[in-house]
Amino acid sequence: MAHRALFVGSVGPVPAAVMRAWIGAGNSVAAFWRASAPGPIRRDRRLSWIMPQWSLAAMERKYEIPVRDVKRLSTWPEVAEEARATGADVLISVYFRYLIPREVLEVFGPQAVNFHPAPLPRYRGPQPLWAMVLDRTILT
Repeated sequence: MAHRALFVGSVGPVPAAVMRAWIGAGNSVAAFWRASAPGPIRRDRRLSWIMPQWSLAAMERKYEIPVRDVKRLSTWPEVAEEARATGADVLISVYFRYLIPREVLEVFGPQAVNFHPAPLPRYRGPQPLWAMVLDRTILT
């Protein structure tokens, strides 16, 4: 059974790899809500012409994925209704820098997954790799 996901995340090669694998498995993407600074978005657009397999912009064009730039979801009063309106049955969070509000998680129930760049709960937060470098755990 194919699924339709709402992706929330940052822009970069890891989120692109997750989205590529999701689509490659026969699923689709209802929308991509991205939380990223202009710099990574520009770099990703340039990457889309050189190495499209590592670019979210290339996949957005190829699969006509609606993209929405978002801030903290907790400040968005109608966030649950907007998530429901995408028609997605799965929520996939990939390197998303903000907490996902409970009301959004309730829309998807157990059909929500989070990809985090470091072991949780010790290295939680939006920049866990710096803490791993300082702890020298990233080297092992």
